[in-house]
Amino acid sequence: MGGASPEHPSSEWTIRCRRPERFVHVSTPGIYFDFRDRLAIRESDPLPDRPVNAYVKTKLFAEQAVDEAFDQGLPVVTLRPRALFGPGDTAILPRLIRAHQAGRLFVIGDREPLVDLTFIDNAVDALLLCREAPSHALGRKYNVTNGAPVRLWQVVTSVLQELDPPVRIIHGIARRCPEIEIMPSHCDEIYRRFILEPGAAARSLETRAMR
Repeated sequence: MGGASPEHPSSEWTIRCRRPERFVHVSTPGIYFDFRDRLAIRESDPLPDRPVNAYVKTKLFAEQAVDEAFDQGLPVVTLRPRALFGPGDTAILPRLIRAHQAGRLFVIGDREPLVDLTFIDNAVDALLLCREAPSHALGRKYNVTNGAPVRLWQVVTSVLQELDPPVRIIHGIARRCPEIEIMPSHCDEIYRRFILEPGAAARSLETRAMR
């Protein structure tokens, strides 16, 4: 984006480049996170006053630039997919497996966080459907998930049952999580109940039954 800056996102690139028939921007539901349990989060819900980390801050800047481009005529749809996993995953399960194999994966406290996950095929379906989405979907943001919240540690444990030794459980408060190679804010996120409301995507994009 030529001339873009965090303070003044620019959509000049949409003017200088050949305008696409449809532009799909992939953002993140991390923009909703505020260190509290949150359920049934809608795209229109107020965002926290401050981004939780630098990654989320850049995603917010990108959404601002895309919104500006839409105002100038770019036919864009923005998706916010939650916690992608499946073939090719390098961010979630592989990190947990490596931490477990190193003996440094801990379940903190007695909470059983309820979270959304998104199988990669479902995210791809949503991306492809954006290509044919009706005009009223343009300029809008859509949450994307499997639509079936899961209990985080039950899922992790089912994966780790194929490995040895078993998960170590420690009761306490997690402030840092170097063991699983993620930032402290991300560590806090996995210990929260954090559920999106994906209904708008189902209605506007006609997302299929999730696998």
